[in-house]
Amino acid sequence: MNAKDPAPTPDSRSPRDPRATGRLSALTSPAEAISSPQPRETSRRFNRRLALAYILLAALWILLSDALVNALFTAPASRELAQTLKGLFFIISSGLLLYVLLRRHLAALHTVERQLVTRDAHIGRIIDTMANGVALIDLNGALVDVNPALCRLLHQPADALLGTTLGPLILLESRDTLTLNLALERARSRGTFAAELAYPSDNDRHVEVHLTLAPLFDDDGQLTGYVADFLNIGEVRRAEAHLEGIGAVIEELASENDIATLGDKALRAASDLTEFELGEIALFTPDSPTLRVFWSRGLTPSGDASARSALDFATHLVERGTFASRDLSDLSSTYRDQGVRHIAGVPIVRDEKACGALIVATRDPRRQLAPRHITMLNAVARQLGVALHRHALLLEARTSEARFRDVIDTVPDILYRTSLPDFATTFISPATERLLGYPARAFYEDTQLWRSRIHPDDRDVITHTIEHAIDHDETYVVRYRSIHRNDERTRWFEDRGHVERDANHNPIAITGVISDITAQKIAQDRLTFLAYNDSLTTLPNRHGLIEAIEAHIARNPDASAALFYVDLDRFHLVNDILGHDAGDALLLDARDRLQSLLPADAVLARIGADEFVVFMPSSDDLSLESHAHTIQSAFSRPFSIKGQDSFLSASIGIASYPRDAADATTLLKQAHRALSHAKDTGPANFSLYAGELAERQQRRLALQSQLHGAVERGELRVAYQPIIDLQSGRITGAEALLRWTDAHGQHISPAEFIPAAEESGLIVPLGDWVLERVCRQIATWHGRGLDVSVAVNLSPLQFLRSDIVDRILAAIANAKIPAHRLALELTESAILADPEHTARVVRQLRDHGLRVAIDDFGTGYSSLERLKQLPVQTLKIDRSFVKDLPGDERDTSIVRSIVTLSQSFSMHSLAEGIETLEQWHLLREMGCHYGQGFYFSPAIPPERLFEQATSPPAWAALPEPL
Repeated sequence: MNAKDPAPTPDSRSPRDPRATGRLSALTSPAEAISSPQPRETSRRFNRRLALAYILLAALWILLSDALVNALFTAPASRELAQTLKGLFFIISSGLLLYVLLRRHLAALHTVERQLVTRDAHIGRIIDTMANGVALIDLNGALVDVNPALCRLLHQPADALLGTTLGPLILLESRDTLTLNLALERARSRGTFAAELAYPSDNDRHVEVHLTLAPLFDDDGQLTGYVADFLNIGEVRRAEAHLEGIGAVIEELASENDIATLGDKALRAASDLTEFELGEIALFTPDSPTLRVFWSRGLTPSGDASARSALDFATHLVERGTFASRDLSDLSSTYRDQGVRHIAGVPIVRDEKACGALIVATRDPRRQLAPRHITMLNAVARQLGVALHRHALLLEARTSEARFRDVIDTVPDILYRTSLPDFATTFISPATERLLGYPARAFYEDTQLWRSRIHPDDRDVITHTIEHAIDHDETYVVRYRSIHRNDERTRWFEDRGHVERDANHNPIAITGVISDITAQKIAQDRLTFLAYNDSLTTLPNRHGLIEAIEAHIARNPDASAALFYVDLDRFHLVNDILGHDAGDALLLDARDRLQSLLPADAVLARIGADEFVVFMPSSDDLSLESHAHTIQSAFSRPFSIKGQDSFLSASIGIASYPRDAADATTLLKQAHRALSHAKDTGPANFSLYAGELAERQQRRLALQSQLHGAVERGELRVAYQPIIDLQSGRITGAEALLRWTDAHGQHISPAEFIPAAEESGLIVPLGDWVLERVCRQIATWHGRGLDVSVAVNLSPLQFLRSDIVDRILAAIANAKIPAHRLALELTESAILADPEHTARVVRQLRDHGLRVAIDDFGTGYSSLERLKQLPVQTLKIDRSFVKDLPGDERDTSIVRSIVTLSQSFSMHSLAEGIETLEQWHLLREMGCHYGQGFYFSPAIPPERLFEQATSPPAWAALPEPL
């Protein structure tokens, strides 16, 4: 570009200049930038209408006002004054009207101006992001704006380009120079100018571009400048030359059949394309795993050591791929001694396997290989590999007849050809003897031998398939079974045949391949089996069960049936404690026990990790409970797993057809609902699905809805059941229990709303509320002189929160009570949910002085090892073990064992559900420390507990039982 006085650059524009936001403003004046034909024409129409309206209104005013003045004022003085006031009024009102109209007109003009500036800015941003170089040129040919793409193309910054002119314009093909004025004149007269140029760049370099010039006009049709588009066509032209060169090489190598001259042509082509004058080709020899140089161009290996050094380089190419040297140290001594300064090579691939290397080199240190040269080198090597492969195939074809026979003898499949229409065997491979036990000649002699060995059930299918192929198709595929001659075992085969036809399209023969697919068929049968059966127990899975039920319903739509959904209670603990192998063994034992108890027509399925389903087609409503007891009896005996006995119970949900459901899926769903209800009542229970189950579930949803806001409505309260020292009979503490009385005064059982709260997650905020209320109540009692500890139940959801310790300590701190006055009760399920979290939290609570108890001990699966590691102070004996004391010897033994266990671990024992004097004294004799139950007191308000704790209790004066 030619230097001129530099035009203002975009960086020199004032930030307040609205033209600074756009590119086209560089070629337009401010007046032109804000005008357009449409706003100008609109303005002229507005002015004409305004003038006409003003004239009409003025004439009307004069006529009407004069008539009114003459009618109202008769005196000359009054009339003159009225005329004066009338004139002033007209001047003022018309002036105000004109002012308002002009303001609106100017506002409209400013809006148009902003829109044009915004449009100009958008065009500028578009130009900046274009891949092509774009420049704006004034009438003198000077560049007034350029986009970043043009700067990158010409390798010059924008400051160096702005203010310069285009040129010289050197035509790419003829190298003639075109004047800038001529190019601009052609663009102005023809609407556009385009040419391919060698355009000057930095450091005397040229860039091959396609230049397009187009004129720019303002709204009045005046020429304001030009826009230039620069398209880089250098890469395109080089790619075209690259493709032409490769194409010529490929064509020459593809047409060469003489293997002796093939390598020389390949080396010459590689040198021509890369401008590296030296080269050689090394290939593996058929009888040796090492490389040998077959063709060379300008390179002469000297001596065994040098030859080995050169072949090491070729071996490197075969093993690792393309290589190009960067300096002399990369070269082996063989090439360095011959003056080679740069070397490159690529592997030769034949039949998808490296078979040698193509190497080119140069003694000129200035020559370097570009990526396109490597691409060309790879193309030559690839075509050389193809030619070598073709030559190998030609050699192989010369001995194909003998080799074909060898191949046929080793093919594991049966190849055959039979003539039509007599189906006489004209060719069959020797594989028949291995697969069917008959030599090939037997099938030539007996045309019916093959058919006779086919399984009788498959013969009609084969006949129909082949006849259809002969009449309509060219090919067929059929699967069938054949019987081996010697051992009479059945094997599966896949026959792929093709019907040969003559010029008149008449069938003349069938050729085909028969493959042994016995292993594949066994695998497919296995997959089909697993799609409908459980892999461990081989029982039907969910899909198989539903299919069996639907089939039964289809056959017997009016017959009654029942479905028993069986869940193994706490089965996951077996996996967790004894391992999954033990769990699998237990499941197999459970399967065997259930199968031994079920009637012959029953369907037993496993549809989950610990879930079995029993479908009894012949069951009626009167026998449902009896069947449930039978199923549960399978778990009455312990399971012997890894040398130890494990007790397991089962919960069962029952649904019947057609009373509870009309299809298999719904029947399974209703049974699962019944199972959920059974598990809610505790382990080893069963429940029948009925309408009341749906009502219970609806009630649970209603309870969850009512629980929201129950605290704010004052419906919830905390009651306290006294905890008694069984030796002295004194109240030493209490257990906090949540009670709910709704707005209608109805008492809702905790057995109802606590599960609903746990299911919905409301148990967490309710637990926090109870904790805060209990801490405040302890502080109140302490202030009145009563120091008792209070136990609070923590739900598993509440306990498993990561911030549970902080929340408990915050409640204690807010109430300002001693930490040892608060006890926390955890169920075994909460402990087992996350043993590591439990141990960590219990230790933290113990370190802060709080006491922890295990609630309902004996109903879960806590291991003694885990119990020993937990720093708990109290084991609470579940009421289910206390209620039948002292009459039940088994419960007596269990309670005595728990008391002894607590003493061994230096813990206190606390019995729940004490309802008789005899139970109290028996527990005291066993050494149980504490107890609670209706015999002493139900859960009572805090005021009544204060009264009982501060006065002698009535039960303390009762006599000892006889």
